[in-house]
Amino acid sequence: LEDPTMTGEGQQSPHVDLRPYADARTAAADVTEHAARSPYLRSLNGDWRMRLFDRPEEVTAGFPAAGFDASGWPTVRVPHTWQSDLIDHPMFRNIPEEIWPDSPPLVPHDVNPTGAYLRTFDVPADWAGGRVFLRFEGVTSGYLVWVNGGYVGYDQGGYTPAEFDVTERLRPGRNTLAVQVHRWGSGSYLEDVDQWRYSGIFRDVWLYRTGQTWLRDAHLSTDLDADYRDATLTARVAVARVATAPPGSYQVRGTLRERSGRTVATMTGRVDLSPADTGAEVTLTAPVTAPARWSAEQPDLYALVIELISPAGRVVHTTAQPVGFREVEVRDRQLLVNGDRILIKGTNRAETDPDTGRHQTRDRQREDVFAMKRLHLNAVRTSHYPSDPYLYDLADRYGIAR
Repeated sequence: LEDPTMTGEGQQSPHVDLRPYADARTAAADVTEHAARSPYLRSLNGDWRMRLFDRPEEVTAGFPAAGFDASGWPTVRVPHTWQSDLIDHPMFRNIPEEIWPDSPPLVPHDVNPTGAYLRTFDVPADWAGGRVFLRFEGVTSGYLVWVNGGYVGYDQGGYTPAEFDVTERLRPGRNTLAVQVHRWGSGSYLEDVDQWRYSGIFRDVWLYRTGQTWLRDAHLSTDLDADYRDATLTARVAVARVATAPPGSYQVRGTLRERSGRTVATMTGRVDLSPADTGAEVTLTAPVTAPARWSAEQPDLYALVIELISPAGRVVHTTAQPVGFREVEVRDRQLLVNGDRILIKGTNRAETDPDTGRHQTRDRQREDVFAMKRLHLNAVRTSHYPSDPYLYDLADRYGIAR
């Protein structure tokens, strides 16, 4: 907790959210809402057993072990914050630090509230043979993770996602997830902004399953021509593989679809994976004739469905990303979007709710976005940290720059 160089351990490298779906139609339809059911996703939101201790040293020894009896511990609803659940006291700071003594990177040793969380979950039988990843969208502050008593990793980037490959820790049927969350760590000094201070697992927790070879990352760009009429769509896609996966030539296929479902463009590429390869990257490009252009007033979105096809011709990973065709430039000291001068009319927005603290429900996030649109705002500053990923989906869908 007092080592500022220890920001994470055992994590996957950061990447875009490429959640797997059963088919291309479902993936395209769910591209900004993330509400559709997928056989390869499992939410771990809901009831958890949780007990708060005054210091990390006082946490019940062995609580992460499989079979630990936490039936006497209180139940909380995750996502949540300790302060909004009245488990710990709230504190507002805008000048002095809430940590005392104020001596970075040290944290108090007499008191450092520490939450021990436990949850059981079942792994579907048909997930066997693939890779299973555990993803936390937001936890503050530093936290340790165990699955079935085995240590998985650590994270101290509380407002950014952390993802762990838990495949080797899982077993058929019932499994146990244990998380130890600390109110203060060395990273807490970086959160010294004028706001209410909250702690806990305050964003979604979920599992997803891929094959032994999967789509790991994607970087999309749209380039409009000089007349802002036609465009070139480029997708730089990273494919990952574990040693047990079949080697060979894999195809990556991208299909650009309108909101109606009509296919606008298709592009393909191949990656050749040898038995020694852990991954490779391929770049796909396609011309797009006269696409609808994204702006705050007309936020026209497309869905790019990306599929990974095995050497045997079977689709092993299907996902999708939203695409907006937009060209942003500064010319003659003017900010232009698609060649038109715009004025930024924005607001600051901190994730703070009077009822749920740092956790904001999807309904509350929609209310915020709809209020911005009613007030003719076209931009938001997510002060002072990355927002819940769902907010960015809403911004893309309804026309807000961020």
